[in-house]
Amino acid sequence: MWRYLIKLAISGLLVWLLVRNRDLGELLREMLAVEPLALAVATACLFVMLLPQALRWSIVLRAMSHPTGWRTTLPITMVGLFFSQTLPSSIGGDGMRMWELRRSGLPLSAAISSVIVDRAAGLLGICVLVTATMPVLFNLIPDPAVKSGVALLVITGYSGTVVALLFDALPERLRRLPVLRQFSSLSASLRAVMLSPSPAIGAVGISVIYQLGLVAVIFTLARGIHVPVSPAACLVLVPIANLSALLPISIAGWGVREGAFVVGFGLIGIPSTDAIALSVLSGLLSMLVGLSGGVVWLVRHQTRETKLTP
Repeated sequence: MWRYLIKLAISGLLVWLLVRNRDLGELLREMLAVEPLALAVATACLFVMLLPQALRWSIVLRAMSHPTGWRTTLPITMVGLFFSQTLPSSIGGDGMRMWELRRSGLPLSAAISSVIVDRAAGLLGICVLVTATMPVLFNLIPDPAVKSGVALLVITGYSGTVVALLFDALPERLRRLPVLRQFSSLSASLRAVMLSPSPAIGAVGISVIYQLGLVAVIFTLARGIHVPVSPAACLVLVPIANLSALLPISIAGWGVREGAFVVGFGLIGIPSTDAIALSVLSGLLSMLVGLSGGVVWLVRHQTRETKLTP
């Protein structure tokens, strides 16, 4: 509980720091003035993007010799999205995905490994997209500090993946350490996905497509509130902001995502109020879509109780 309260406090502090010197009335008016069509299109995109997430998870499970179709992973993905919006960062949602998959009949160890490998495939997809768009980023923002920071971020992502693949190749005395014991057991599962061409291309490719969908959502919302941002700017800045929001220090990325938007879009001349409005709108829409996962969870829970009742 105390960890949740700390992360809630961090989210609140970050949001407060971003809005304390700004006209909240103007920010609210800008958000409420979003064009209905843009709002509808962005919401529909977020709902559609649930399917690629479910398909990626199915690919991971199949590569781990636990074939599970998207009809099983889709509702659990929706449940995970709901809890990621209500529990600290994405960890709460991932925990619920593990638990729901376990209740669907898979061994707990396989459920845990599949969610972590699925998350790794998502992170790798962001790194691939950022790498592919680096020439656009460097042309858009020639600041050497930005170039170095983004390059370091991508190198760290790739290096972490390589280390994770080789955890179980560490000397035995190191693998016995409590902090490494659990990670080393994941290496085989991660290699089964990342070192096999078909699942690797499928999982990482879907991750890239998912990120492109998020870029489309932000660009649509930007048009809806008349923020003069180009598709190229969204393409290079949104994935970096999404990567920042995954840091497990806040509630569902709130505060971290807004800060990343302010810094990133500020580098291309977008006012901070516009950047915050854009980030908050996308966050609220994600919460709206996440509510559908809460309904799915309640239905699944009620169905199980009905089956157990004599």
